[in-house]
Amino acid sequence: MYINGKKSVAYWFIQVLVNSSNEIVGYGCGRLISRVDGPEFGPVYCDSDEAFLVLFCALASCFFKLFEKPDDMKIVLAVPTTKSRKVQEILRDNAEIVYKGQRIPQFTKEVPDHDINRIYCISGLQMFI
Repeated sequence: MYINGKKSVAYWFIQVLVNSSNEIVGYGCGRLISRVDGPEFGPVYCDSDEAFLVLFCALASCFFKLFEKPDDMKIVLAVPTTKSRKVQEILRDNAEIVYKGQRIPQFTKEVPDHDINRIYCISGLQMFI
């Protein structure tokens, strides 16, 4: 990929979490949206809060090598409002949470069938350079 005639690399990472029976219990995607703001994770689906924490840490570790100070890396999460308090609770010992506002879902028809208990992050379409 080239931007303004210069070679650019897009960073996308996908992690799949399986249990001891080799069943998928979670999966998620992380992509670098800017070198300043860091990656955005989403969508992220998991069967449990414990699986979400493992998946979050696995996705975060994929981006550490891209930042001089990985501890200062900012990760953007678009969390469904019904899940925001739960995600803050899960991450409280692993991340500093800064609330930046909420995205308003825009549907042309109806919300697709889903199990909100398994949705930890949704995905946006915006990309920043």
